[in-house]
Amino acid sequence: MTGTVIHLDAIATNRIVLKAMLGRAHYDVLSLEHADPESVLSLARSAEALIVDQSYDGGAGLALCAAIKRDPALRDLPVILTSPLQGTEISAAEAFSNGADDYLPRPFDDQVFLARLRNLIGARERLRHLIDHLDPVEEEAPLDDLPQGRVALLATEVALAQHHQHGLSLLLETPLRQLNASDLMMPCDGSSGYDVIVIACRLREVRSQLMLLSDLRTRSPSRDAAVIMMVHDDDGMGVPHAPLSALAVEAMGLGASDFLTPEFSVIETVARINARLAGKLREDQLRARIQTSLRDACIDPLTGLHNRRYAMTRLGQIRHQASAQGSEFAVLMLDIDHFKTINDRHGHSAGDSVLRMLARALKRNLRDTDLLARIGGEEFLIALPKTSANEARHTADRLLAITKALNYRAAVPHMAQPVTLSIGLSMSGESCETGELMARADTALYHAKSAGRDRVTESAVAA
Repeated sequence: MTGTVIHLDAIATNRIVLKAMLGRAHYDVLSLEHADPESVLSLARSAEALIVDQSYDGGAGLALCAAIKRDPALRDLPVILTSPLQGTEISAAEAFSNGADDYLPRPFDDQVFLARLRNLIGARERLRHLIDHLDPVEEEAPLDDLPQGRVALLATEVALAQHHQHGLSLLLETPLRQLNASDLMMPCDGSSGYDVIVIACRLREVRSQLMLLSDLRTRSPSRDAAVIMMVHDDDGMGVPHAPLSALAVEAMGLGASDFLTPEFSVIETVARINARLAGKLREDQLRARIQTSLRDACIDPLTGLHNRRYAMTRLGQIRHQASAQGSEFAVLMLDIDHFKTINDRHGHSAGDSVLRMLARALKRNLRDTDLLARIGGEEFLIALPKTSANEARHTADRLLAITKALNYRAAVPHMAQPVTLSIGLSMSGESCETGELMARADTALYHAKSAGRDRVTESAVAA
């Protein structure tokens, strides 16, 4: 089974027909004529999607959509609103504004319906995947207000471009930029690309535009964009329903987020663009949070240097590269001398200022390929790839001199004594593991402290 789909509809025939159609597509269907809103919300927590007919519970479908989207646990649940064969239809804009992810008036094509359902469930799975990579605190934090977003229009004819540029721009709050295919393959204005791409073409051009759609899905700037295809008749000849249905299914199977035909009004088109734009921007915010969380997990918040967690992984990589290339590398353990005295005399904020100042100085005086991390309170780790023992000793001596020369009074006005370092140095060997290297450097650091501080001591193997 693909998953449970809840169907709410007051008309028995609709429930029977839809259950049969979804069953053939291997969905487990729960069909209900009536259920109180609390029960529906409870059932929806374990559902893959919710299909609500406008006729449900005396026309309460819209209110139910809105209630689901207000629930943080259900906001990503795909909701399709349908209309009855007879009776007053609501507008698509009204459906989308109340939280529906799609709106389909009856009668609708079964295969198109299934394609739209698959698309929505797939979008929810992408969000689930992103949320699974967030820690619980990040997952519960409210998302920021969504930015405006970027919408591109690609039209195969000047007449189509002018038609949509005029009609859509009047209602879209997001600027609509007219582009050609080559523009979409390249990052725009230094950004990662457009959030929504609207492709407008004639029926005879759909095949070539489906090839473009496939290409867009493989290009980095457009891979994650929502792509909406808008198909027009061939110069007033009308659009046959059957070919359009097959093309719609094919397009959505290739990654189109929506497939629109001439009967869609400008208002509905704008509502659909806004819905796809909101979904895309939400995915972007979740991705950004994941990237921030990954970065924060590897960064010391006080100094901005890498932390111990990152340092251990990177040190292993440096050792592996050195072994593969037959090169040497050095490990330095650094400790600020009498740091406790600084904290006791001037306060912990002064100590923090010293740490930040020293971290910036060390970073400025190392290569981009070198590893610099804060691994303890006043302790730092440096790894120098492709470095001989003499080069490592020269670097360590230079860092001692730089540390003493810093003007710490700029950050701590009443601080008179200079800040010095003790450094322990070890060199890699053919069979030396990273843990052993760090132990050697740590032992050498201990000897530097015991010998009077403000000096570099090499481990016995390094010497």
